[in-house]
Amino acid sequence: RLAVERPFPSIKEGDLVAIMDTGAYGFSMSHQFCTRPKAAEILIDGEKLQLIRKRETIEDIFSKCEV
Repeated sequence: RLAVERPFPSIKEGDLVAIMDTGAYGFSMSHQFCTRPKAAEILIDGEKLQLIRKRETIEDIFSKCEV
């Protein structure tokens, strides 16, 4: 959960949301506690947006398990 008890505009499905400065929720500092998938990462260069890392899925997490 992000932005709890913080002012945040109303959003609807399909809207894009940028969360800056996520700390441990960014890829380099994240880990998969509670099987939380890692978020996608987007490079912003002026007006240009580029996906640099796809969002991880639950299937990605469990594909690394040997059960």
